[in-house]
Order: sequence, then structure tokens, then C-alpha cells
Amino acid sequence: LAQIGGANRVTTIMEEDQDYGMIIDAGSSKSRLNIFKWPRDDPTSLSEVNVMESVVDLVGQTPEFNPSVLEHSSCELANMCHCKDVHSKAGIQFQVKDNRIEIKPGLSSFVAVSESCGWESLGGPMLLDLLKASEKYIPEAQRSTTKLYVMATAGLRDAQKKKGKAAVQELLGKIRESIGRSSFSLSAIDVISGTEEGLYSLIQTNKALAVLDARALVGTLEVGGKSMQVAVQPKPEEHLEGLMRFSFHGISHDVKIVEMEGCGGEAILEKSLLKVKTDYDNVHPCFNTGWTQASLADSKDSGQTLNHGDGIRGEYDQAKCEGLVQWLIENSGCGWNGGLPKLLGKIRVQQGPTFNLITMGMMKPKDELQVSLQEVNARAESFCRLPWYEKPADGQ
Repeated sequence: LAQIGGANRVTTIMEEDQDYGMIIDAGSSKSRLNIFKWPRDDPTSLSEVNVMESVVDLVGQTPEFNPSVLEHSSCELANMCHCKDVHSKAGIQFQVKDNRIEIKPGLSSFVAVSESCGWESLGGPMLLDLLKASEKYIPEAQRSTTKLYVMATAGLRDAQKKKGKAAVQELLGKIRESIGRSSFSLSAIDVISGTEEGLYSLIQTNKALAVLDARALVGTLEVGGKSMQVAVQPKPEEHLEGLMRFSFHGISHDVKIVEMEGCGGEAILEKSLLKVKTDYDNVHPCFNTGWTQASLADSKDSGQTLNHGDGIRGEYDQAKCEGLVQWLIENSGCGWNGGLPKLLGKIRVQQGPTFNLITMGMMKPKDELQVSLQEVNARAESFCRLPWYEKPADGQ
């Protein structure tokens, strides 16, 4: 879909003259459904389908959508077996965010627990609920020809290492069976590499900025849950090895893509929690004062828990927080001390860091304003000094 997507155009097209495609981005913490459409006679005019108006439908308020998995409470899910895995406490969460339909937890949750727990049987039905929600936007006559791709990323790459490829393939097989019972046909399902993930991020970003036809691309630094990918277009004189070449509309681009497993936002957070438990007496100096695991469960993201978060409380201390962050930089194994390619030219930082800036009121979604590091430091300092219970009601 990324390859055929070109510049958008505004025109009136009858439903029967449009083709549709969907991508399920199966990340480490959630699965996101993206819906696209394009004129049948002009596939280069691809556009994303707006799903924002369907929030009410997605929470089971209408008879058209009654997600089967959501009928299980988090307590019932925990009682399906006696495993005390953290995912058994999280339950299933369903929401619309940034024009994408999302469902939590990630597919890796269904590989990480033992098979006796019964969780492995929920991965397929959970994605089936995403497809059920998409029926509101895709005419029935077009569903059987809609291209559907399921692309799993770092969460399942990590599961392949820890649980073996056979366990992951078994899960993917059950997902194929579930999708086979839907009105859509599966084009492909796979665990993509970190290099592919970085390339797709680069293409998506440059298409959104309408510069994919240009010679000079905007680089990307994408922070996921388990991994981080950096994709840049080096200058010829830099002579970097291991370049990847792709072409778009007859223009070839050589790019350098670096994948860092274990360097995503959630992975770094877990490392900080383990460090706090061993060296900070369970007091996290980077969390707002008054934060606890219980307070997080009672917040807007009800039911969310952090791995290793039990027993930790927040007590913000700028100096100690900077010390903890410095330790993470030096001991994370994420190549921040020289392992990355030079980030020259324009770089777009995606995911976690951007959401933090939005939460702190420094930018709006899809805002292109540049924010200086000095501005971020000043705002972060005042934001982090707020007691947990005094944070804005709409804050994360």
C-alpha cells in the first residue's frame, strides 16, 4: 500500500468505484488498524479513511458492534488460569486514537504466557474485533476484495527469540483461522524485520510530508514499545555501509536503517523500574510525587499496569532523575554512545516523544512546529513537579 500511494486528490467517487486496503500494525503493546481507499482507476491517489466519528460504536453501544473479547472482564481473564503474568491483570482495551482503531494488549501477550492459561486462543478473536469495527467503513460488496495485511513487529520478534519460532507461528496460524471466519480475505501475515519496520516508517513519514518524490528525504527516529528504528538518507561522501535502496515513482533512494531491539519506550521504562527497585529503595525519582501502580489503574487508562511497577511509588527529584537517565544512557545497550548513524538534516521523531510533547501542551497532534530542547526541559521540569493527583484531568 505504501508503494502505490501517491499524492492525494479531492474528488467525488462512487463507493463501487473504490478499492480498499487495511493494515493491522501488530506492535508490542497494541494492534492498530489502518484503513485506506483509492479510486479503482488511479491507485496512486490513496487516502486514509477517517474513523474518528465511530467512537461510540466501538464501545459496544450499538447492536452493529459487540466485540466478543470485551465481554470478558480483566478479572475473568485472570481466572482463565492461575498464571500471575502481568498481562492477565491488564484485560482488553479498545479505543480510537490518531485516526486508527486500536486494541490492547499486543499479540506478544498471547505467546508470553504458558499454553495452559488459555490466552493463546484470544489473539485471533481480538483481531477479529478490529475487522468487525472496520465494516462500518467498507461496503459489503468490496470486503472480499479488500487487501488485508497483518504486520507484527518487535513484540513477536522478541517472542520468537524467547519462546521459539514454532510458538509464534502457531499463534499466527490461529489468527489466520479467525480471519478466515470474517468477511475479509487475508493477503499476508508475517513478523517483519526491524529493517523493514524502519523503511515503512520512513516511507510513511515522507509521503505524509509530500516529499517522497524529492531527492532529499526526511529521516525518522521511531520509538516503539520494544524497539527503536532510525532511518536516514546519508550524504554520498559519508560512505556508510549496509545501505538499503528503494524506488518511488522512478526515483531511487539509498537509506541507512538501524534497528535497536530492547530500546523502545516500554523496554527502557522496564529497565528504569528494575533499577529503582535495586538502587532507589522503590522510589522512582522521575515519576510525579504520589504516583503508584494503583493510582495508574484508577486513571484515564483504566486497567493499565507496568511490568515491575508493583511496590514502586513516585517522588520527583530532578537531580536523581537525571542520574537515573544517565545510567540508562550508559547501560541500556541502545547504541546512544556512538552506535547510531549521524542524524544529519531533517529528522522526524515519532511515537512516544511526540505524545509526551502533546501531553505537556507544547504541540498539538499533527503540529509541525519545532520545539527547542531548552523549551522541553523547562516545561518538563514544571510538569514533573506537579503532584500526581493535581495533573490535568485530560493528561496521560
